[in-house]
Amino acid sequence: MHRSLRHPLVIRGAGVLLAVAIMATVVTTLHEPVMIVPEVGAVSAGLLFFQIDAWRKGPLPFYLVICGAAFLGVEIARYLPVTLIPQIIVALASILGAVLFFRVPAYPALSAGLLPVYLHIVSPFYVVAVIVFMGLPILAVLTIERPGIGAGPPVQVSLRTTLVIIISLAIMVVALWLVHSPVAVLPPLFVAAVENANAHHARSIRQLGVTALVLLGAIELTIVLVVNLDFIFVILITVLLALFASAKLEIESPPVLALAIIPIVFDHAIDVRISYLILIGIGLSQIAPPAVTFALDHMFTLRVRALRSDRQQRETPLDLDRWHG
Repeated sequence: MHRSLRHPLVIRGAGVLLAVAIMATVVTTLHEPVMIVPEVGAVSAGLLFFQIDAWRKGPLPFYLVICGAAFLGVEIARYLPVTLIPQIIVALASILGAVLFFRVPAYPALSAGLLPVYLHIVSPFYVVAVIVFMGLPILAVLTIERPGIGAGPPVQVSLRTTLVIIISLAIMVVALWLVHSPVAVLPPLFVAAVENANAHHARSIRQLGVTALVLLGAIELTIVLVVNLDFIFVILITVLLALFASAKLEIESPPVLALAIIPIVFDHAIDVRISYLILIGIGLSQIAPPAVTFALDHMFTLRVRALRSDRQQRETPLDLDRWHG
């Protein structure tokens, strides 16, 4: 993993903790729960802790796409008069289309845009929170590294990868529809699926399994702690442990940090389904992309072999003696 700054893990982790602590403090002071943005943890971690090169080289376009997705999500929740699943499909298609069209690797925009749809957030305070709190790590990168305000290297997404992303997300939406519960596939898990689909090398079963366990551990820890601790302490503890686990297990997965915060915005004390339904989304986010990739590659290989066989049969002269013999 390329890192342009060689700061120790402790300093990089402190930057992420500071970003989420500022968010928690503002939310508590203003008593505005709609200003909780779980994706702040993911974006801060990706920029400052994991130091994802594609995000850091063009931070301003990356930031603008995420803010635009948050605004779109609020507008869909407010004005689109359809049920939840169609709203999710419209949000996913619109945000993914924008990401691919502008060729900016702002995949966290999927989660930032889906959260208001999931929770029917129509308050402009959510958009303000995304603009302000997402701006903190972006400002840090612009100040320290000075990459410029233009776009970074454009995202190179092949037709094959695009198909894997679309089919994987479609499978997850179908799972939501079958289970009839939004907590089955939480917004950051769509981002996790896209990450897997975009992986340059096929991830081993062990990598997928370990990542799934860390995703599960992050969200379950938050559910346990929030019953007994104040909001700010829950965020700091879960984010800190998620960073520690990611570093020790060498997992570069920003959605882990979003999942460490997201139970706070759901009424988990009443909706206990979140503790077991999330297994569906976590499993699909890790299994669907490699499974779809394998299926597409296998189908392509079979098609190529069939075409070659057909061509050989047409080009091979008919041996009448062998036929009659």
